[in-house]
Amino acid sequence: MPNGCSGREVAPSLLANVGRRQLSRTVAEAFNGHAWVRDIVEPFIVPILIDYLKLWDIIQNVQLTENSLDVLRWKWSADMSYSSALAYHALFSGVVRPLGAKEL
Repeated sequence: MPNGCSGREVAPSLLANVGRRQLSRTVAEAFNGHAWVRDIVEPFIVPILIDYLKLWDIIQNVQLTENSLDVLRWKWSADMSYSSALAYHALFSGVVRPLGAKEL
């Protein structure tokens, strides 16, 4: 997503109404002919429609580049890149060690 958020963060109600198989598509497959719109299953209740409009507004001007791979963005780092070291640090963020304990 251009703003660094995931689709699940922007439109949770909408994505709850999309089948598992469709959620495994690449971005290019979902954008091809607006396939992602056809993947939404009924009922079209207000929260789903609101999420649809939010998502549409975000992605309407996105231009995909051919032969370019999808990029994983990780919101817990300044440059939004993933590393196992950052994941390990995030896992233990806020953890308080017992008095006298040593790090392994």
